[in-house]
This record gives sequence, C-alpha cells and structure tokens, in this order.
Amino acid sequence: MRRFLVSMGPPPLLSTEDPKAFEELFLNIGRSCKASDRLSLSLAWEIAVDTWEISRYMRHGAIAVDRWLRQRNEQNLATARTIKATYEELFRKKEKGISSYPADAAEVAKLQAKIDNTVKSIDAILAYVPTEVDFNRALEGNADLLHDLDQLRTSANRRRFGNYMLVEKLGAQLVRAAQQADKVVDAEFKEVGKEIDDAHRRCRR
Repeated sequence: MRRFLVSMGPPPLLSTEDPKAFEELFLNIGRSCKASDRLSLSLAWEIAVDTWEISRYMRHGAIAVDRWLRQRNEQNLATARTIKATYEELFRKKEKGISSYPADAAEVAKLQAKIDNTVKSIDAILAYVPTEVDFNRALEGNADLLHDLDQLRTSANRRRFGNYMLVEKLGAQLVRAAQQADKVVDAEFKEVGKEIDDAHRRCRR
C-alpha cells in the first residue's frame, strides 16, 4: 500500500495539514477495505481524500466562527484604544495650558477620569470570554459560509458512501471468483483422480 501511496504523488492537503496523518488514514482505510489490487487501492485513496475533506470542512466551520468573534473583539479593542489616545492628546493640551481657574482644573480631572475608564474598558475587552449569545451571533454572521461548507461536506459524504459500496461490490466479486475457481480446481482434481483410478484398474488387468 505504501508503494501505491508514493505512486499517487503528494495528497491534496493544505500547507497546515499533516501528510503523515493522511498517510495513516489511508493505510487504515486500505486495511479495513482489504485493498490489494490497483482498483481497490484507488477506491481506498478516494475514500481517504473524502474523509479528510469532511474533517477539514467541519474544522473550518469552527474556525470561521472563532475568527468572526476575534475580529469583532479586535475592532472593539481598536476603537477603545483610539478613544484613549484622543483623550490623552486632549489631556496633554489642556495640561499645558492649564490655569489657576477651578473650571480648567475640573476639565483636566474629567479627562483623566475618562482615560482611566477607557483603560478599564480595554482591560475588560482583553479579558472577555465569549458567551453562548456571542457564538449565536457568530453563527448568524457566518450562515452563508457554514451552508457552503455543509454542502461540500454532504457531497464528500455522498462520494465516500458510493466508493464504500464499490469496495463492497468488488470484494463480493472477488469472493465469488475465488469460490468459482475453487470449484473448478475441485472438479479438475476429481477428474484427474478418476483418470488415475481408471489407469490403476487397467494396469491390474
């Protein structure tokens, strides 16, 4: 089976996927299908490819949801940091031109409070753990992609099932052919045995 695997060239994997894991998958499927000839090995290869793709589509569905949440979190973080930078710039300008008037001092104090609150907001964003509601929104935001991935997974499942059925039919045909060959050999053996017995009887005469 390894020789066949080499003859097929590199498997259709992404750069982040493990060729060794695919090889192990193919070998396990080949063994379970009892693949030995070129046709059965080709079917085992197709089954392995579809099995791998099904796993890929499921994995990337989860990645899409996590990516949506991460992007939203990064947007919130960027917004909070921009607001903080704006307040800090205003604070520096006010601090340079501050007078002894209570109103000016109060305005600077308000800006400092806003900066402090923005820092707390940034810390909260960084520490935030997504809830079920967040994931629900992420699923809604990725509905089209998840639908497409589901269609791809369904197609791969259909192909895989069809190839499994072909493996079963091929195996049944090989069993019938072997049984038929055994019957032919048995019949020929009996015929030869009969001829030998006849020859022995003629010799005794």
